[in-house]
Amino acid sequence: MHANFLDFDLIIFDCDGTLVDSTPVFYPALAEYLHDLGFPGYSGEQAEREFFALAVVDIYKILQSRKPLNLSVSDFIEDVGARYRRAMSGKVIAAPGIENLLSCIQDNGVTMRVASNGEIANIHAVLQCVGLKRYFADSALFSAEQVVNPKPAPDLYQLASAGFEDKKILAVEDSVMGIRSAKAAGLKVWGYTGFASNAVKAAQDLSAAGADYIIADFNLYNIAA
Repeated sequence: MHANFLDFDLIIFDCDGTLVDSTPVFYPALAEYLHDLGFPGYSGEQAEREFFALAVVDIYKILQSRKPLNLSVSDFIEDVGARYRRAMSGKVIAAPGIENLLSCIQDNGVTMRVASNGEIANIHAVLQCVGLKRYFADSALFSAEQVVNPKPAPDLYQLASAGFEDKKILAVEDSVMGIRSAKAAGLKVWGYTGFASNAVKAAQDLSAAGADYIIADFNLYNIAA
């Protein structure tokens, strides 16, 4: 398949697991908080397996269905985000090759946006942390907080793609949930496996979910302006 980022007018990147590797930081922080809330036994790995790619509001709903939480959903979201932001410094890394790729895409005049199930404060913080925020204006960051239904519903991608023709939009995602969201919005979507512990299985899963192409390494797609 011919794969060229410059074939598109708008490229929408997922954040966590695509632009940055936040998994080793976010889920241990979440597990620690769950322990404090009375859900013992969670490790970072267990939290990742159970809640991977879910919006924090959906994590809250799952926990609330198990036993009443003595805090509001807004407080839960803020507490999880605060713990994550405190933990991320020096631990979250950018995807290899992504900064050069973003720079090349920007130099060629292609619009770039971010669509994440994360909270807007976390998106800002993590992109700042790894030095990628300069490629995205504040208005180019789209969060699950802005829609009624987060990924895998199409709502977030429909919002983030406003002003562009679907056929000229590319989404880049690392999760099955994200792939399904972009496809439901009528977009072409490429799956990224660079942070996957089992890249072969990840590629199979993303392809089965509807990914049009698989990227294993952003370094292979840098573009001369």
